[in-house]
Amino acid sequence: MKRFLYLITILLAGTQLTLSQVPTPIRHYALNDGSAKENINRKDGTIHGLAFGCQDRFGIVNGATCLASNTYISTPNFFEGSTYQNGFTISFWTKIEQNYPKKKGAIPWEPTDAEYRCFYAKNNVGKYMLGFYHKGDRAVIDRYVLNKEADIENYGLWFWDPINFTNRLGWYQVFIVHRGNSMSLYLFEPYGRMEKALHYFGLQSLLQATQWGLGGTGTPQLVLDDFKVYNQALTEEQVKILYARESIPNGMYTASAAADANLCWASEEAGTAVGTLIDMQPTSTVGNEFTRQWVISPIAGSLNVCKIRMAYNERYLSVDDVETAQYVKLDFAEGNTNWLLEPAGDGYFFVHSEKRPHLYMRVDQKPFSTKKILKVDYYKGAEAPYYKWRFNLLKFKHDLERNDFITNMGYEIVDNMNTVFGLVPIRPFTTSSSPLVADRDIYPSLSNHYIFKKDLDDSYNIFSKTYPNKAIHPKSRDFSANQIVELNDWHSGWENHYKYIVERPNPMGRKIKIKPIMSQTLTVYSGDYPTQAGVVFKAEKQGTEDAHLWQVFADNGRLNQNKQISTIVPGIYTITTQLDGGRKLCPQNYNFTQGADITLRTFQEDYRSSFYWLVDYERDNHGEPVRDGTYTIQLMGTETSLMGSTDGSIPESSTVKTTEMNRESFALTKWFITPTRDGTGSFYIQSASDKLKYLHCKNASGGEGNTVEYYYMRQQAEQKAYKWQFEKVTIPTPLTPGTYRIHRDPYYVHTTNDSKTPNVGLELGNSPYNGTYTWQVEQNADCTYSIYLLDGSTRLYFHTENNRVDASAPLKIDLYNKEHAYSYRWLVTGSGQPNTYYLQLVANPVDGYMHLYSHHLLYGTPLEIYRFVDVVDYVYQWTFEKVE
Repeated sequence: MKRFLYLITILLAGTQLTLSQVPTPIRHYALNDGSAKENINRKDGTIHGLAFGCQDRFGIVNGATCLASNTYISTPNFFEGSTYQNGFTISFWTKIEQNYPKKKGAIPWEPTDAEYRCFYAKNNVGKYMLGFYHKGDRAVIDRYVLNKEADIENYGLWFWDPINFTNRLGWYQVFIVHRGNSMSLYLFEPYGRMEKALHYFGLQSLLQATQWGLGGTGTPQLVLDDFKVYNQALTEEQVKILYARESIPNGMYTASAAADANLCWASEEAGTAVGTLIDMQPTSTVGNEFTRQWVISPIAGSLNVCKIRMAYNERYLSVDDVETAQYVKLDFAEGNTNWLLEPAGDGYFFVHSEKRPHLYMRVDQKPFSTKKILKVDYYKGAEAPYYKWRFNLLKFKHDLERNDFITNMGYEIVDNMNTVFGLVPIRPFTTSSSPLVADRDIYPSLSNHYIFKKDLDDSYNIFSKTYPNKAIHPKSRDFSANQIVELNDWHSGWENHYKYIVERPNPMGRKIKIKPIMSQTLTVYSGDYPTQAGVVFKAEKQGTEDAHLWQVFADNGRLNQNKQISTIVPGIYTITTQLDGGRKLCPQNYNFTQGADITLRTFQEDYRSSFYWLVDYERDNHGEPVRDGTYTIQLMGTETSLMGSTDGSIPESSTVKTTEMNRESFALTKWFITPTRDGTGSFYIQSASDKLKYLHCKNASGGEGNTVEYYYMRQQAEQKAYKWQFEKVTIPTPLTPGTYRIHRDPYYVHTTNDSKTPNVGLELGNSPYNGTYTWQVEQNADCTYSIYLLDGSTRLYFHTENNRVDASAPLKIDLYNKEHAYSYRWLVTGSGQPNTYYLQLVANPVDGYMHLYSHHLLYGTPLEIYRFVDVVDYVYQWTFEKVE
């Protein structure tokens, strides 16, 4: 605004920290009272048509300019005497006086809609090269392109929502920022809201721009104010600072005096009680930040009149209704709490008591104290810096009013650094409170589900969904670094201890940061390592931002809503080291039992199933996939041979083995499979129990038989030892699951003595319509098959006696035992004859063909597994006759 106080501003710059954060414009058309004067370099404009003064955004009569229809102001080149090559920024205020409906479609305006042009730069034949206008409710920025004749043609870039002027009357401030490779638009709406857009269009040459100015021919009546040009690309922070200086406050701020920018309003002794005085404290003070933060809310229908409230509390700045000088204090809203803001013209404001406008808020020395206190008093021009206030924007009104969470909806809270774990209390509760940890129950449960209850401003009370009377709270009501975060019963009188600011780095994303209002430099933090850990309050350090984030998922009344982006498609893979030799992961000695070391071996087709790994999601207790960002890596044909640790811990350099998932320590058999993004298509494999530990080739060797281990990433180490190639394997599944009789002509497979009890042998018989000749074939997730007797009270499966996998092991039926699943599962391949197949035990494809004992095709011959012999091929072939 327009007090021509730039000299004062420059003189104050040495003592004002915030002044040094924004540059001085190279052009400023203040546009007071219909004037085209330029205040910085005297690059005055010329009015073409009719321009007259009108009320500005502060209510100052003739403080802005109204350009009548078809009126424009021609000006010198905006960058004359300067340069735009390093980027530039243009800002201005414009008033929307017509309600524009929302427009849709490929062209979001009507042919009859007028262009309300705010500024322009044209070439000598009138082609727009730079500019801004709105058409209907759409904002448009002018750029240009070259046609086939290399002549300039205008290219208007219009914006989709949320950049719009839809059904919203009042003053808008617009910032257009051009950088070397991008262009940003910031739109500040009436009543406290900012929207922004980014386009990757770089700087364009303006050498051919010969006509510059404000307004435009063909533009209906237009109101403009404070048009400024900066010869640098402002940051978003600088844009917000300038907006705060040039607008009536409407949001959350700190307030500092012109006399000392390092001090700000604060309640005395961080008090919140009615009657507490307001003193001046260093802006850098840590802790109880909310007592130095103030929400300024304009009162509708009263120009520049507002209430000033302590952030997150129902306590308002007030004075007594008397004529004399007095201290400012906290009060209820019903007190004398209305204030009148008067712009000083240099980014500062005078603050008056509304009922006593001649009483100005100022800084004063508290009697018998070194403290500086806030009071209202009569204005003394000689002490002006003590009466002038700068409001430093923290948050927009819109941000304070927005509720990012659905009322009464539960949200699953997950650790951002290790998405396996959630925010859960230690149980059982031994008192009314319990510490919070990053962990998970044996299956996904409601223990890490919470309800975010909106409180004042952008704060929330975060209640447990499982324990609805308990909310997140600091242990011992102490907000200090490394203090334990707990769930505690709600206690009235301590409300501020339950209020948390929930920030989203991406407003549309699922990541959040949880900060107590009473200590806003701290966050709810899950530990220094991405593993199971206690949750504490901790200050952020540069470079550790991700470790202070959590992820939230609306539960819609259901469990297991943690859905991470898949990094690999579940399926059967071989896993190959990138080290020389290209060896693959395989259990030692092709061993399918638990506890086998995982080793590197050269692929052997005969023992192929020992190299095949089923990569899949963990399953919850309802059989649904747990898509928490991790996978299980399970040896094909097994249920209890997962890649993991056998001893309940994973010290560095310990060997990775095959093991069963223990629900009490489930994370030991879960893995993050993370793309390396090195162009090779390889992955890192990180333990879900401790994401800092990687699957690594011991001694960085890819040699035959070498084991793999848990190992920290070391940048100076051989990186290929950490990288793995996942190669999808296609397993033939020629047999359709269903009910069959199995025969080798002229005989059929049945149980010895037609028994339906466990541990009974299999043999050839000739009564195919007896119940013990009918078998059910299942296909498993790993593309193997299982076969069980259909006519029985329990499922009795084909399997090898005593779970043997060596040649000549007899076949029997028995109850399924998942620990020995490998002795119940079969690979099936076609023989070339219709409906006739070879069956190989998954744990030993070489010696594990289903076969007739001694190669005898005779009644009563028992079944066994054996190595394939070409000359008696027929005793290895089995025909499956479908039973309808």
